[in-house]
Amino acid sequence: SQVKYSINNGLAVVAGEKEAYVKCVNSQLTKCKRNLEQKIIGEVLADNRTARLNAQLTDNAQGIQRRCYSSYSSLQRSLETYISTGGSLIYQETCKDDVKDKLSV
Repeated sequence: SQVKYSINNGLAVVAGEKEAYVKCVNSQLTKCKRNLEQKIIGEVLADNRTARLNAQLTDNAQGIQRRCYSSYSSLQRSLETYISTGGSLIYQETCKDDVKDKLSV
């Protein structure tokens, strides 16, 4: 009968639309997932680069600190040796007596 044919045809159209919709959704989800994974990988790589740069900066700063301390210690020993062997320091006019006393020890 014509009614039965129309119903079956309508059901076939609905089933086809459902299948097309599922394929579309799956395709969109796959693209979304791929894009998200690429973004995550990019962020992880950027984070790793930043961590390496921070480690390098920290190492450089510590190296500078060690060299500065070493230079300061060397200068201090040299001044102590110079003063202990009879050398004298020439002070600026603005140097206070208590500072001179500390330096002369």
